[in-house]
Amino acid sequence: GVIKCIFFSEFHHISGPIISHQVPDDLPLLKDAFDAVHDLIITKQALYDRLVSVDALGYRIVGSPRSIENKKYPRNAFIFNFVFVFEVNTDTTLFEPVILKLGAAFKTYELESSFLSQEESRSKLQSILCSVFKDFNRCGCCTIPIDETKSLHLKITPSLPDPPTIQDHHVPIFTCSQEDIDSAPWDLTIQQDIYSVWSDARFNTSLAEISCFPET
Repeated sequence: GVIKCIFFSEFHHISGPIISHQVPDDLPLLKDAFDAVHDLIITKQALYDRLVSVDALGYRIVGSPRSIENKKYPRNAFIFNFVFVFEVNTDTTLFEPVILKLGAAFKTYELESSFLSQEESRSKLQSILCSVFKDFNRCGCCTIPIDETKSLHLKITPSLPDPPTIQDHHVPIFTCSQEDIDSAPWDLTIQQDIYSVWSDARFNTSLAEISCFPET
């Protein structure tokens, strides 16, 4: 798949920056790459809540470091990062909104219920990373159940090319019958727009038919 690895990194109050959870757990040279750039993964305040991308040892490592300050944590802060790993030449543009959303969502869950720092909920992290890794490589989307009332929905949204420029001589053409259009459950705004397009199309058809007759 496009994603080679996903890992959860945090600042341990004794060991410093560490990888706590990783899927898959046997990616070659990832530990060496992490050691080389961990100061950009578990980083300083200037980069909190921002997208950080760095290349190391053949990998492109992309994350969004988060920090929560509170006296209940060792050293009065909890610093963490959900990190995606790609091959170094991968265009990661489509994944960047997902990475930002993932980090922001779990920061909220930690603020609300200490999801990442309590052992009972934290134990779900490995299976969450596994689901994200497999589902995104399979279909580009994932739904993560957080608790009985919350789920996190993540999806890659492909960037579409700009539509072609509409010229003055272009006219709308329906690709289905009027009966199919009339029977569809459109809202009022769409119904008005369709009626306008349909009227314009019939008017242009009439003009075309008139133009087919030779002048006398």
